[in-house]
Amino acid sequence: MATTKTVPQDTLFLNNTQQKAETAPVKKEDYSKWSVYKKLARAKVMLQKSGLKKSGYNPYDKFYYFDLGDFLPRVNEIFDELGLIGIFNIESKVSDGIAEELATLTVINVDQIDDCILFSSPTAEAAQRNPIQGLGSKHTYMRRYLYMEALDIAETDMVDAGAGTHMEEKAKEVAEEKLISPKQKELLMSNFAVHAEFIKAELAKLNKKKFDELTMKEASEIIKQVNQKNMEVSKGVGSESN
Repeated sequence: MATTKTVPQDTLFLNNTQQKAETAPVKKEDYSKWSVYKKLARAKVMLQKSGLKKSGYNPYDKFYYFDLGDFLPRVNEIFDELGLIGIFNIESKVSDGIAEELATLTVINVDQIDDCILFSSPTAEAAQRNPIQGLGSKHTYMRRYLYMEALDIAETDMVDAGAGTHMEEKAKEVAEEKLISPKQKELLMSNFAVHAEFIKAELAKLNKKKFDELTMKEASEIIKQVNQKNMEVSKGVGSESN
């Protein structure tokens, strides 16, 4: 004998509601009425949530940086979704008789093409032997720089990082050098009366105010020149006596 099972009405209602929720299309936000500033602000947040990774590496200064390919594909996807487009250009202009090359990135609201933001920066020549490679490097770097500025992509500044590394290395080198020895100081002091002006000038060149600030290498070089001057004086006196 067949039996039937009655399903409670509230269960049927919940199941139907759940099925409709699962099959209902997700309503997309309408960005068409947004200004370029509001769209760009949203683009920055969306990009920050993308988990960008740095693939560029500077082996000399030992730090990683964002390569153009690390973020531009994702930027293009976000711009397409929001209704933005970035137009990069390098143009020459003359101001007060001086020619200047300017790199520009114009972020345009495609829903209102007159609504745009301009980012710009002077260019610099890339250090390349091949002119074509130099031109390509300049375009790539300036495009990368302007997109990073437009989208607030933060990283340690490469120039500052490089300068900091070199300064630290230089400071380490100086710290490792031994200071003037007592014997060297004694030699300089004994010759100071005769060669005061010369020794003062050498200290000034090295930005040193007293002998104790000299390294052994610096003191040795000054002593060498002082000895040479003493030899010249001795030869002059000898020739006069003859």
